[in-house]
Amino acid sequence: MAHIISEFVHKGIVRLAINLPEKRNAIAPNVKTPGAMALSGLLGGALGYTLAAPFFHATRLAQVSEDGLFGLRALRRIVRERIAYRGAGLLIARGATISTTQLTTYDSTKGFCRDRGLDDGPAMHVACSVAASLAVTTAMVPLDVTLTHYQTSASPSPLACARDMYQQHGPRIFLRGWLPLWARFLPSSVLTFVIYEQARKVLVGEFLK
Repeated sequence: MAHIISEFVHKGIVRLAINLPEKRNAIAPNVKTPGAMALSGLLGGALGYTLAAPFFHATRLAQVSEDGLFGLRALRRIVRERIAYRGAGLLIARGATISTTQLTTYDSTKGFCRDRGLDDGPAMHVACSVAASLAVTTAMVPLDVTLTHYQTSASPSPLACARDMYQQHGPRIFLRGWLPLWARFLPSSVLTFVIYEQARKVLVGEFLK
């Protein structure tokens, strides 16, 4: 339950909502540049993961304890012990990176295709989603690897952990697990954007511009 809530808060509400054209215009009126698109994604990701961080923490606690199916005891524990945001800085940075990269790449790739007269339809949406999944995986995997090592080590901080990882294994360690991570993001990215575009077409009468 904790994981479902965290995913709903971040992906279902905040991230796509703040990237709507109306929200982008509020952030940067009448401007559609990579910087403006990145800013909307950054704000959405940071806000979404700030709200969802306690539920991510509860999920991890529930997975390593006998907490039953829903993780309710883990939720009560992080509130009682006031540890809801322990280690949340790296998680928020990871979330902001995901949203910024994924949304900006999708938007920019779609604009590139539209400017060249390609049909704005499901085929374009799938192609742009694949591009977004490649970009977000490459941008996020260093943070993901660092987060995993930090949560399973005695390092005093994420920066100290990353420094130790580099000294012991070199820069290639920060790309470990790229392929399975991309395999995870690919279907999610495609389904998210294709369904969103089709829903927008039905409800608003046009695809995302």
